[in-house]
Amino acid sequence: KSSEPGGGETGDVQIEQDPMSRVFEVSITKTGPEEKLGLDVRHDDGMLEVAAIFADGAIARVNRQTLARNAGEDFLQLGDIILRVNGIEGDDNAMVAECK
Repeated sequence: KSSEPGGGETGDVQIEQDPMSRVFEVSITKTGPEEKLGLDVRHDDGMLEVAAIFADGAIARVNRQTLARNAGEDFLQLGDIILRVNGIEGDDNAMVAECK
């Protein structure tokens, strides 16, 4: 997580949609410190599984923007496996702490 001009925060998350599929990165930029990520996860052996995405959070907003561009870009979905957050991997608790 790093500060962006205007008080927002940005972070890079590496995602695996399915063990048999490809791995991709998604960047989520919060509009400000009051915006929540809007994500609930399950801890799974050093990784995180996306359990819920809340409509009022940064992830849902970025997903809507991605879908509106209709450019075939990847976006975060239920069931996706988060492998890395801002360079932290293999420690699900540390990845959650990095997202706060």
